[in-house]
Amino acid sequence: AEYTCNGSTTGKAMASVEGWNASIYECAPGYEPSSNNASGFNATPTGYFSGVENNFTPLGIICNFWGATGCDYCTYAYSYGMTYNGKSLSRSERENNEGLSVRCVKD
Repeated sequence: AEYTCNGSTTGKAMASVEGWNASIYECAPGYEPSSNNASGFNATPTGYFSGVENNFTPLGIICNFWGATGCDYCTYAYSYGMTYNGKSLSRSERENNEGLSVRCVKD
């Protein structure tokens, strides 16, 4: 399976083949999405709810998942995400009042 694009690891390998807005950037999930999902993870661009801004992002632009680790006594947790126009999977800190996707993995 192909997990790289132009020599760099790419989020495209985890992105679903459907639902992404179109992109002109070769390594992005929105560029020729039929070549996405080499890993079988099938991340869909469902958007998310921003508790800070009190709004939803539209479908097709971004997917964000809560990570398995957080921070004791903090108001944030780690999340992982990708956009239709970006080439990588990124990690960020998100406020706990945001609505992100959850991915359940069976051992």
